[in-house]
Amino acid sequence: MPIYFMSLCACRGPSFVNGVGALEKKGSDTLMKSEGGEVWKDKWCEDNPLPLNDWEVDTMERFLLRIQEKRVCRDVENRVLWIKLKSIRELESTVAELEESNCKLVTLKAERDAAKGAFFPILSLGSKNVAGDKARDKQKDLHDMEATLKELLDQSSSRLLELKALYEERIGILKQLSNLQNTLKNVKCISSSSAYVLVTDQLEKSKAEVVHYQALFEKLQVEKDNLVWREKEVNMKNDFVDVFRRSSVVTDSRLSELRIEIQNQINERNLIEIKLEEASREPGRKEIIAEFKALLSSFPDNMGTMQNQLRKYKEAASDVHSLRADVQSLSSVLERKEKSWKLYPLDLLTGC
Repeated sequence: MPIYFMSLCACRGPSFVNGVGALEKKGSDTLMKSEGGEVWKDKWCEDNPLPLNDWEVDTMERFLLRIQEKRVCRDVENRVLWIKLKSIRELESTVAELEESNCKLVTLKAERDAAKGAFFPILSLGSKNVAGDKARDKQKDLHDMEATLKELLDQSSSRLLELKALYEERIGILKQLSNLQNTLKNVKCISSSSAYVLVTDQLEKSKAEVVHYQALFEKLQVEKDNLVWREKEVNMKNDFVDVFRRSSVVTDSRLSELRIEIQNQINERNLIEIKLEEASREPGRKEIIAEFKALLSSFPDNMGTMQNQLRKYKEAASDVHSLRADVQSLSSVLERKEKSWKLYPLDLLTGC
């Protein structure tokens, strides 16, 4: 296990030189600390744990998950080990039977040697034949037993090799089991340490903050879309205001022209009236006076049409003024939104 990962346990004691709590202190550091040195300054301790990054937290989670899987598979391994031990016991019983048969074979060989070395002084012909048949039968039995013994010895040697391999495998499994137990103890120490608890608390707080900031970001995104839409509306209204402003300028110029024209018409009318008065005093100009009167009677109609146009231009000017007031109110609202938008930190928008 890496030292930085073992250091999460933060176990105390000078004996932990290379392992759990190795970053906390060493034997030489303990001696210097007893002499009044500043050895533990800016080092790992349980009261001031070092912060963990995301990679270390992920590594810890993967390691704990792997230990949990090994713990689940431990029962299966124990069952396999029990089956192998059972086969080992069967092999031991087979070896015991082979040793017993070997002892019997040794006894038979001794009897055969004793039969070959025995001396019989008085033997008849019939007894010689019977003894020869018995010797041949015993010789045949001995050959069969030797072949059987050889076969059994071969089987026992192969079984012994298998037994040796199973024993070595059993030793390896026991070593793995001890390593898993030690690892489980270390994991328990890690999970019960204050650093691990602090890391889990910080992780939960970080998740809650991420959810909060994500909701805030979505809210700000909606407000941003609304502001963009309102900005587009304001731009459209500004365009309309520009159009109305231009039309108001044209209307004002047209009004001034109409006023000048009306004033000219009034002056011309006054002049015509003066001429009519002068002409009425002169004899023989009644026809001219009638024409002038007809011309003067047409002036009120022209004046009415001009006044109607002037009234329309005034209404357009009042609409332009109302649109200007709307634009000013919308611009003030937009400025307030921009100020409130600037109050939010930019890392909330970019960091999420």
